[in-house]
Amino acid sequence: MRKPPVDPLIGRTIGGRYRLIQRLGSGGMSSVYLARHVLIDRLMAIKTLRRDLATDPVQRDRFIREARAVNRINHENIVEISDFRETEDGLLYLVMEYVPGESLLKAMGEGPFPPLRALDIAEQAASALARAHQMGVIHRDLKPENLLLVQRRDRPDFVKLLDFGIAKLMDQPSLTGSQQIFGTPGYIAPEYIQSANIDGRSDLYSLGVILYEMVTGALPFDYEYPGDLLIKHVTEPPVRPSLRRPGLPAPIEELVLRCLEKSPEKRFRDAFHFLEELRACRERLGSELEWGALSGPKVSARSEVGPPGSGGKRAVSSMPTPSEDAKSALPSIPIALPPAELITPLRADAAEGRLSIPIEVDAPTPSEAARVSP
Repeated sequence: MRKPPVDPLIGRTIGGRYRLIQRLGSGGMSSVYLARHVLIDRLMAIKTLRRDLATDPVQRDRFIREARAVNRINHENIVEISDFRETEDGLLYLVMEYVPGESLLKAMGEGPFPPLRALDIAEQAASALARAHQMGVIHRDLKPENLLLVQRRDRPDFVKLLDFGIAKLMDQPSLTGSQQIFGTPGYIAPEYIQSANIDGRSDLYSLGVILYEMVTGALPFDYEYPGDLLIKHVTEPPVRPSLRRPGLPAPIEELVLRCLEKSPEKRFRDAFHFLEELRACRERLGSELEWGALSGPKVSARSEVGPPGSGGKRAVSSMPTPSEDAKSALPSIPIALPPAELITPLRADAAEGRLSIPIEVDAPTPSEAARVSP
């Protein structure tokens, strides 16, 4: 068996203090490394921009903006970025908090969550979003891979939100062209697909999809291809959660479905409003449910997009996961997509990819691009 090529950065000390120990994962635009601060003997995470992109002013600016966005927010449920630097030979990198947790995606592979556990995770994510939106930052790529669960002695399921690589800073000009959007098909808000103006309520839609998925083990729409899924975000109502999980408490279903309204005006006013309603929902259910109650039937793995002819499904358990916590921090690859009504999926490449596998589309003039995970 051929050995994988040796990463020349492994063992190197950059910035005079960060020794790179192991590559945790790589994507289309960056790589994440586990590093040790040699002066204070502390583990850190180092995110490097691909060298050929480091000469692109837009990509450089986007990389810097991730650090600015995170530091502007300053919230306990968001992974910290402490520094941005460039080596003498042109390597751009971010110094980040190392979080030894697992992704929400991996945790959901064991099946639907008990309702109170799902609400607890959603509440922490919403708290982080509320602060981000208050500071003028829209995440734009909320998905299970970008939520880490840290099991602390005094706090199980402590949430850390990461990857602000395509975040929108409301007081700064956009780096995304008018012909492009970025996002992940399973979680992207309808108004984003339609090239409409977005605000914090777009993040709430994505969080609603995640909450739906936590309590049902499935996405809100049935689909065969990611392109089909994009259309349904815009044109079809979601499958009611109680149809996927009979007996789900009505307050949770109402909370989720309001997040998934097509029109932002029909959703919660903002993340603070959503937090109020979520906490009220938890209080109503707290006296009725035990933490592990209503766990429902076990699902061995979440269903994901598979190759044509497979019914569009595959098991996450078969997905290679070199490092879930690092993979979720990686940026994704933009692909061109037309307006929802023009999408004609031709094929799905990379049968082992999840919702965010590349799509080829047949359209006269693509007006959008959807971001897909590596």
